[in-house]
Amino acid sequence: AKLYSRAAGEVAVTVPERRYDFAAELLVTAIEDSARTGDPAAETVLRTAGDMGRAMGSAAHALEKVLEGLGYEPRMDPDGAMVLANCPFHRLAREHTDTVCHLNLELLRGIAEGSNDRRYTLVLDPGNGRCCVRGLVRPNADRGPRATAEGKKPR
Repeated sequence: AKLYSRAAGEVAVTVPERRYDFAAELLVTAIEDSARTGDPAAETVLRTAGDMGRAMGSAAHALEKVLEGLGYEPRMDPDGAMVLANCPFHRLAREHTDTVCHLNLELLRGIAEGSNDRRYTLVLDPGNGRCCVRGLVRPNADRGPRATAEGKKPR
């Protein structure tokens, strides 16, 4: 007879990778900040996503490393654009598309800014079977691993 015991830590496996735990942490942090400051929740979610992204990008110093770690599965198109083959918040994005896709955009812009990666302009570009954010190649962009998001002012 086989004996099984409960693991001391939590174990979860999803294929493709989903990160609902990360989404929950981001959203709860934003809710608490909104309650503390009185700022609108929607604005606070986007600001929190950008702040968390910048911190992650700064710590990793590499855009793709953070994207892979979160489960986005970055791929390059023949034209050099970056496509994210997976959305780690897929089920949430289906139910709350506008909120989750804008959260994704700000998170990814923050990661790019934090990692100083200037190769792409990150835009919303929803499509079937992939993340709603796409990285368009910037004209005359440095091809090294540095990029920020267009339209974002340094903080």
